[in-house]
Amino acid sequence: MVEISGIFQQSQSMQLSKLLVRVLEKLERLEVIRWECTLVPSNILLHLNQRQRTPRVYIKTHGTLLSRDYSDRPKFNSPSIWSFSTSLSPANFCQHNAVKNLIFSSPSLQTLRIRIRYGVESGLPVLFILDRNDVLPAIKTMKLTNCRFERNQAERWAQCLQADHLKSLTLDGTDHLTDLLIHLTGRVPNLTSLGLRIRPDRYGNLSRTCAALEKFLRGINALESFTAFDFPRSILSTVVTLQGPHLRTLRFRRTRFNGPGKSVFTFAELRSYALSLPRLERLGIDLCVYQPPCYSYDILLGIGRFPGLKHVELNVPFLRGEYAAYHVNALGAEMVFRHLSWAKMWYKKLRPQEGPWARFETLDIKLGEWEPIRPPLASGSPIRQQMYTCRRVSDSSDKPMTVLVTRGYEPGDDDNRYERALASAGLRDMADGL
Repeated sequence: MVEISGIFQQSQSMQLSKLLVRVLEKLERLEVIRWECTLVPSNILLHLNQRQRTPRVYIKTHGTLLSRDYSDRPKFNSPSIWSFSTSLSPANFCQHNAVKNLIFSSPSLQTLRIRIRYGVESGLPVLFILDRNDVLPAIKTMKLTNCRFERNQAERWAQCLQADHLKSLTLDGTDHLTDLLIHLTGRVPNLTSLGLRIRPDRYGNLSRTCAALEKFLRGINALESFTAFDFPRSILSTVVTLQGPHLRTLRFRRTRFNGPGKSVFTFAELRSYALSLPRLERLGIDLCVYQPPCYSYDILLGIGRFPGLKHVELNVPFLRGEYAAYHVNALGAEMVFRHLSWAKMWYKKLRPQEGPWARFETLDIKLGEWEPIRPPLASGSPIRQQMYTCRRVSDSSDKPMTVLVTRGYEPGDDDNRYERALASAGLRDMADGL
């Protein structure tokens, strides 16, 4: 695998391309290239097309430049591109067209992530236009952030997708994205992962989105992963009723959760969900585990009620004022891990008929906000991140290996911070090209 990253100007394109081609020629068995640059020279891709063994290329651009080669639709295909992630300015229409052309020149593209920067509040069109006869590649994973469609473009996107291939869909932005959800209803039966963070409409509610989501879920065969931010809790009843037997991952939380209360759930609610989610392996919720006078043992006991649960993500806010001294430390994280492990073993003995009961394996306590903050919540100040991650190292002991992972970022930083932080600590494989 080769990783290429940096900030390059258009004037450096030719020199950079020649140098990289000479390097790549010596790597005959190269299988993966990760490209995190502001420039994607087309002659690099042409060189890869000529190789007997074409490597998979994972591209992530920072939205400042694509090679001028993509100002018009390229005269060649780039079958080496498997993943493409980009962040665009809403006013830079040349970049929008370049991104569109690169996508349509990538027949092997499986992952597509598009983020529009700072354009949510503007009246500008913020996503490129698809034509009637356009057919997108057979994309398996798609994420759209802060994207808004013009007129009938939501319907056009739904029509241009090879919907049977789509496995994972994430929508993050205004209620305009609800239009895409509506037009995809019944078209993506094989979807296995859905992530939503939709801002309320101008009347301050999500009733239209919730109604659309219910119809959407009825057209899916077996949803295995559901993530929702800032939705009313009532939507979980719909998800559990329609897809509960299939769910393996559930994340339900509020952006910048600060209470009130220790959790958005009660013990009774968690117990009820546990009975309806027999295959759930990963659960992510907000929880003030350090709120005095205890470590929220009632909520942890409710979490331990899920028979198949192996992994837990707890999203914990940084507290200020009189509660500032109650931040989680390594000892506290291990206490939470042991309590969850003990709760699962206790329920296994008490209610073996509700099993099979899986052994609890990992706990990640994420302090601070790990999700990108959207306007108008975003501020210009840096936001700190810390995470205590606990991993079981022995079948005979409940004492975990505990690692403190620290990562700083500026607002507007990239997605997948959580996954990238774990990868940087050697606790996650990033072979999926995140």
